[in-house]
Amino acid sequence: MNTRKVPIPLMKQSVKADSTLDIVFQLSLDLVCIWGKDGYFQKLNPAWQSVLGWSEEELRSQPGLECVHPDDRELTQKAVIKCSVGKIVEYENRFRHQDGSYRSLFWRVSQNDEGLFYGVAKEITNNSYLTETKLRESERRFRAVFNQTFQLSSLLKLDGTILEDNQTAQDFCQLKHSDLVGLPFWELHCWTISKETQERLKGAIAQAASGDTVRYEADILSPNNTVLTIDFSLKPLYGENGQVELLIAEGRDLTERKRVEQSLQQAIDELTEWKNRYEAIGEIGGLLLYDWNQDTGELIWSQNIEQVLGYPLEEMQGGLAQWEELIHPDDRAKNIQVLHQVIAAKKDLHLEYRMRKKDGTYITIEDRGKLYLDSSGNLNRMVGYMVDISDIYNELRLRKQVETALRESEERFRSIFEQAAVGITQLSQSGQYLKVNPRFCEIVKYSESELLEKRFQDITDPEDQETDLDLWHRLYTGELQNFYREKRYLRKDGQRQWVNLMVSLIRDSAGTPQYAIAVVEDIQERKEAQDKLQKAYQQLTLHVDNSPLAVLEWDCEFRLQRWSGQAEKLFGWKAEEVLGKYPTEWQFIYQDDVQRVDRILADLLNGTKKHTVDENRNYTKNGSVVYCQWYNSAIVDEFGNLVSILSLIQDITERKEAEVALQEVMVELEKRVEERTAQLKQTNDQLQSEIAQHQQTAIALGNSEAQFRRVFDEAPIGMTLASLDDYYIRVNRAFYTMLGYSESELMTQSFKDITHPEDLQLEIPYMEQLIQGEIDSFQLEKRYLKKNHDVLWVNLKLIALREQSGEIHYTLAMIEDITKRKQVLEALGQSEARYRAIVEDQTELICRFKPDGTLTFVNDAYCRYFNKQHSELIGYSFMPAIPEEDQEFVSQSFSSLSAQQPIITYEHRVILPGGEIRWQQWTDRVMFDNSGIMIEFQAVGRDITPLKQAEAEIRNALEKERELSELRSSFVSLVSHEFRTPLTTILSSSELLERYDQRLSEEKKHTHHQRIQSAVSRMTQLLNDVLTIGKAGAGQLKFQPAPLNLETFCYEIVESIQVSASRQHKIEFVTQGDCSQVEMDENLLRHILSNLLSNAIKYSPQGGEVKIDLNCHSESAVFRIQDSGIGIPSEYLNKMFNSFQRASNVGTIQGTGLGLAIVKKCVDLHQGKIEIESKVGIGTTFIVTLPIHRS
Repeated sequence: MNTRKVPIPLMKQSVKADSTLDIVFQLSLDLVCIWGKDGYFQKLNPAWQSVLGWSEEELRSQPGLECVHPDDRELTQKAVIKCSVGKIVEYENRFRHQDGSYRSLFWRVSQNDEGLFYGVAKEITNNSYLTETKLRESERRFRAVFNQTFQLSSLLKLDGTILEDNQTAQDFCQLKHSDLVGLPFWELHCWTISKETQERLKGAIAQAASGDTVRYEADILSPNNTVLTIDFSLKPLYGENGQVELLIAEGRDLTERKRVEQSLQQAIDELTEWKNRYEAIGEIGGLLLYDWNQDTGELIWSQNIEQVLGYPLEEMQGGLAQWEELIHPDDRAKNIQVLHQVIAAKKDLHLEYRMRKKDGTYITIEDRGKLYLDSSGNLNRMVGYMVDISDIYNELRLRKQVETALRESEERFRSIFEQAAVGITQLSQSGQYLKVNPRFCEIVKYSESELLEKRFQDITDPEDQETDLDLWHRLYTGELQNFYREKRYLRKDGQRQWVNLMVSLIRDSAGTPQYAIAVVEDIQERKEAQDKLQKAYQQLTLHVDNSPLAVLEWDCEFRLQRWSGQAEKLFGWKAEEVLGKYPTEWQFIYQDDVQRVDRILADLLNGTKKHTVDENRNYTKNGSVVYCQWYNSAIVDEFGNLVSILSLIQDITERKEAEVALQEVMVELEKRVEERTAQLKQTNDQLQSEIAQHQQTAIALGNSEAQFRRVFDEAPIGMTLASLDDYYIRVNRAFYTMLGYSESELMTQSFKDITHPEDLQLEIPYMEQLIQGEIDSFQLEKRYLKKNHDVLWVNLKLIALREQSGEIHYTLAMIEDITKRKQVLEALGQSEARYRAIVEDQTELICRFKPDGTLTFVNDAYCRYFNKQHSELIGYSFMPAIPEEDQEFVSQSFSSLSAQQPIITYEHRVILPGGEIRWQQWTDRVMFDNSGIMIEFQAVGRDITPLKQAEAEIRNALEKERELSELRSSFVSLVSHEFRTPLTTILSSSELLERYDQRLSEEKKHTHHQRIQSAVSRMTQLLNDVLTIGKAGAGQLKFQPAPLNLETFCYEIVESIQVSASRQHKIEFVTQGDCSQVEMDENLLRHILSNLLSNAIKYSPQGGEVKIDLNCHSESAVFRIQDSGIGIPSEYLNKMFNSFQRASNVGTIQGTGLGLAIVKKCVDLHQGKIEIESKVGIGTTFIVTLPIHRS
């Protein structure tokens, strides 16, 4: 092992500098001293004894503050506290002489790196130094104010020549200061407007020179020869002897004020003229003018008040209270309220109310008032007019509504143009786009600049252009005020775009067209949906409008919304008499049927049933009762919400009456047969009597049969009498007519021959039960095949006709044609199916569930999302897995649903069956029954995971931006702080060299030059550090190894550092191993060792020792730099290689926080490593291991 210690020789320059400082101390005429942080003087020069009478020993025996005047001690302490390394502080205080008196001293104090204070004081008790300083500062401030004023200011001699001009005057005259000084003031270009102007200026100068202040308005020329009016003044400036020594000339531009005064006077003249005109117009046109002063409460009326209201002018002096008393009692409170609102909002007044004339009658007037505010924005007065509009009240009210609507429309247009959710454009008469909002650009896929070069014709679908141009022409010719239509644009990508277009023409006050405003709404999706629903809607409308049934529509609260013409014919009430009413609000439902109707209504409203068919009785307007068959269907939207209830009503009164009459006939017939049978069982000896009775019975039966035939044949519904072999015995007109057969043709058919094959199997079981006596009747809906093979839907009711013995002889059938009702119901079913298909096609997750959580509906998207089948969800309770931290929030959100807040939107996470966590947004809605009880919930959700991911990315980007901003702030703060100290050193040394060059010795000058060079070197090193970090961050710092004698290189580095270090620090350098021939990057290695050694010296106490050990192995070299300094707190050890990072215990020790960051970059480029061992108060050791590339 080769070990040796290398001694480092100390420089002799510091010894020489100390001797020079002693010479300066001895020769200086100023009071020079050095004191420590304890406040005791350590060194004073002889001037202290000659100026203040104290010897050096006397002053060093007590704190220097003891000799400072008590009133100046606090000021002195604050000034000293402000001292820092390289910073010079100036202040004044009073110091006690040995004889007990006080002398005033002017101090300049600074502090060195070791904490010692260097002070130089000058006695100013009988010296003008301070006065000169204050005068110089006062002169500087005066000059700044003089140059920064906006007035034209000049300082003149008594003869009128210019001595000084401020910057404003120089800029106005467009001349330099040197060109103005000495020039006669009146020869400036601005005063050459006329000879009279120059002569007047000369006279004013002479008058001011005699002691008078002169002020007048003058016209002068601007640099571009326009005439300006200024407020010009000349003031004398007096010297200490009381004589006028100088003149100050000032000019302030009055051009704008003159223009305003002229405009104001013109406005006053115009107002006076208009006042006279208004009063004349008022007298001619019946306008009653008024002027109300809020401050005085005075209300002034025009001369024609007696003409309008009948009161002489002298009787109308009661102010606002009298006006209120004349208002109709029903209008008074509202008018006063509106007036207060107008005053509070500072808006114009516009009222219509009734006012009492002197004869006691009331007239309707229109009152318009204009508010005028003072300079503070408070109401000053209101001026307006009243006009009698009793005869034209309705026309004026309509005009008011139109004006209000137009004004509101204009305000809305201005406020929403840019943010509107619809497209808005402004077009010229030729159709050229003048302005387009962002939404319109999105709709047609053009940029704003592209659209401003086009006309609307250029992007309109050719099929729509003719209609567009026709409407456009009619709009501009005044035939139309505006137009609204649906049209197609050709987008930039070539696709057609459906829009709703509303165009309005804007005219000026003369009625001349100015431009058009177009509002464009994107209806592409709606048109596509309309195309899907159009056929179904047209089919449904056709069936409903042409239905022979009465059509009623009820809203979701069962208030009547539609009353067809057939309903008016059936019940007698007109639509306007019943629309908006509940069925219980007029006598409509037969009393005995009310409870049954209520049950049906409840089933439809709560969704238990979608369709019902029922028979009940209703009252007509004239009080009669009709039998009706009601076909009710619940209409719901795509979310399953009840929209309305559609009722189709058929009058079955005649059928019911036929049934009743038939039943009476049948009862009577059975009674007669029973009597006849009883009579036949009588004895044979009563045969003649029985025959007579039989004849009477036959006659009665004939009458009953005739009555039966009449009811049978004339019934409005189909009726048949058939034998048990299925063939018809008798058919009525209504039946064979509805089937298209003749009576004779139908008599040859059985019911099986004309029944639809699919329905035959449904009817035969009922017939078998009826023949076997299991049932007496049955009712069903079935299809017949008409003669032309069309399908006829009927409601069949079949009754068995039995003998007294119970044996069936015939069947009686009543057939009601329900084909149209079936078509309507089928159309409704198709419409519902289409709505359901739309809901199923939605990408949003849609579900409905009961309060207990049981699902009643889910769409396909819901099933796909949660990987479930409909059968697994409908009728069951299903709750997706929710992370525990979100569960309480979801529960609280759902629990907040109420009648006051029926809809809520919230976001949370769910755990899918595969374990993936996704973000969802849900909108929940609660539905209530008529009693206000929750009956069902509807939820619509969507996956917002990509949106949340985007938000997270944005937050990360913002956090990175914040870190960069902090780094920039740290850099700016570092540079501004670290440059300030060397710059202060350079400034102070250069000032001393400049000011005391003749008095300073060569050694003192050399010292100041050295200080300047040291400060420059420090700034250069700081810039080099910043550039090195910058290069490393940009990847421009390269590793360029070269052959190197490592031991010699380290020796040179240590020697260089020792020379620049304080003599109180000693560096011990020890090497081990063969370090002579290696390959390393000399530049990077210099950064590593220089920074580590400089830090070791900087943070070690005076007299501390710094050790550097170099140990060279076969593959690596290990550097160990150890100091006995302040150490690094443990919490900072992992941060010390970050840029601008410094530990919290560095105190006032200067540093940039860049050195270790540079070291780390250089070590990394060598592919080495660096470690830190440190204890606070003991010291720090850096261990650097670098690979050796042997040369």
